[in-house]
Amino acid sequence: MPILIKTMIAKGITPKERKEHVLKAVSKFTHHITSPPPPGSVLNSLERLAVARIAREAITFDDGLSDNVCTRPDFDFFAWMENSSTSFTFPSTSNTGEDKQKLLVKIVYAIIRHQHRLNESWYRKTQSRIQSIFLQSGDSKDFIDVNNSDVTTKIRCHQIFCEILTLAITSSAIQMYFMALNEKILDLPSFEEAEELNRSHPAAKELNMMSLLNEVHWDNTTSDYAPYIHEKDVNKESREFQDMDKEVKDLWVHKIGAGPYACFCFAPYDLAVMVRIFECFYLHYKSFFYFGSFDEKCVGVTRFHLESVAAGYTGAVNCVY
Repeated sequence: MPILIKTMIAKGITPKERKEHVLKAVSKFTHHITSPPPPGSVLNSLERLAVARIAREAITFDDGLSDNVCTRPDFDFFAWMENSSTSFTFPSTSNTGEDKQKLLVKIVYAIIRHQHRLNESWYRKTQSRIQSIFLQSGDSKDFIDVNNSDVTTKIRCHQIFCEILTLAITSSAIQMYFMALNEKILDLPSFEEAEELNRSHPAAKELNMMSLLNEVHWDNTTSDYAPYIHEKDVNKESREFQDMDKEVKDLWVHKIGAGPYACFCFAPYDLAVMVRIFECFYLHYKSFFYFGSFDEKCVGVTRFHLESVAAGYTGAVNCVY
């Protein structure tokens, strides 16, 4: 037994090296949101930065929603969010319309503050709103709501939702990581910095998910209402896949269909950055079932320690997950 303990403690890196790894991972996100928007993006760099900033504000905002609201019969959370007092000041240079501003704020606040209240009704109404803001042009008489529409429209709306989702979650995760350590939260870039860079950005390229994917799935054994995919569903011969750099391919493909990533793999470039940060903060998938100490974590840190901190934090912030 003493030999085993000695071997476990010998693994790992120094706290200083660990901090350098964390700062490097976080810098990747900072660079990502101020770089030209990736293929498939519907938000410009200033709007992407705004989503990251809204997520930071949401965690400390008291929106007045009582804890027992989920027990009320027929409570419509989407309607409540529509009338809530949440707001955010977008820079005028982002050219973000009022309807889009409201949509982004409501979605991000719902994701960050009210995960356990986001049901099928909220998702479908949010998809409809995404469709009306980003896809619908004018008052077309042939307009069909996304929830009753073709697969292509459903996937495109979900793809847009995943862009917002991954940016918000990643920004909030970085914030919570430093809060848990009781250290200064690393600042996001200013809008002025992002504006300087944004001026020279080309328009985002298209990302045709129906070409990138051979098949998309819906069934309640994996997801109650959102689409999901498996690695075998990726068309690795498609131009869209071939155009991805190796790091994005690896980080994205290896997470498809895995656990909580199952339903938001539809923004590959944003998900790849999120995965890089999450695996730096927490565990690589290969280490998930190992309860000893880890090569990439501080000396002596074990899975038990990580799970204890995670449980303590989620309990402190009253998160059901």
